[in-house]
Amino acid sequence: MSLRYRKSYLYTTPLHTRLLCIKLLLLGVVSAVLVQGKDTEETTPNLYTLYRSYLEANGGRMHIESLSSIAIRGQHQPVDGEIIGVEIYRKRSDKLRLRRIFERYVEEWIYNGREGWRELASPNGYQIELKPMQPEEMEVAQKMCVMEGPFFIAGSREKNIISIVRDVVNGIPAYKIEVNAEAELGYKTIWLDVDSMHEVKIARRIKRAGQPVMEEIYYSELSEVEGHAFYLKQDIFIDGVYDGCFTVQSVRVNVGIYDNYFRVDPTSETSQLN
Repeated sequence: MSLRYRKSYLYTTPLHTRLLCIKLLLLGVVSAVLVQGKDTEETTPNLYTLYRSYLEANGGRMHIESLSSIAIRGQHQPVDGEIIGVEIYRKRSDKLRLRRIFERYVEEWIYNGREGWRELASPNGYQIELKPMQPEEMEVAQKMCVMEGPFFIAGSREKNIISIVRDVVNGIPAYKIEVNAEAELGYKTIWLDVDSMHEVKIARRIKRAGQPVMEEIYYSELSEVEGHAFYLKQDIFIDGVYDGCFTVQSVRVNVGIYDNYFRVDPTSETSQLN
């Protein structure tokens, strides 16, 4: 998947939480079948041809959009910090539950498409705090609900794309696709594997400590789950320097998740909003 990150939210959430959420946005899905693309010539297709090939190689639009829910477990390993356990639950349309498990506490984002909450709890599940999401957090949560890969969204409109050229990513021939900043999709560049038509890398501008930096995500370890393809590893670089990785331990698709899993009761004694 691009397991599939846009404007930054910079004032209400701890720095490590903001950066992890940005990375997890890219943990969207390259919902695809594992087949080979048809382009074998040293040519660069136009956007229409490339997008059509992308859809065909990934099982068609209906297959890409057939995911009704996704449950992901993994861990985020910063280059200099504690390992963070991560659980992500997505359900169409626009429902998200994100759990980050730290050594001394657990943080959850709960979003139902209209409202969102941020909850802190002890490792044994005792609620410490429950607050409504800030507007910037709501925007990030909404984008994290997207299940399709970056190019599925970006390539759907000609005005979103500036250029397409040939390139190589870690020895893999790829199409380098420059995205129009005015489209506000959150990506600067997307690289597609020429053969498999899966995203193998993305680049985007984010802010760290209030300063703009370039974040690059390299995807690897492609795996199939019930006819859909997911990347099990992301290597993250900031301004060209390695910053850590995210690894997926398990993926379940189209599992039954009740809508009430994406709600909280803010009127209960243990769930008072501050």
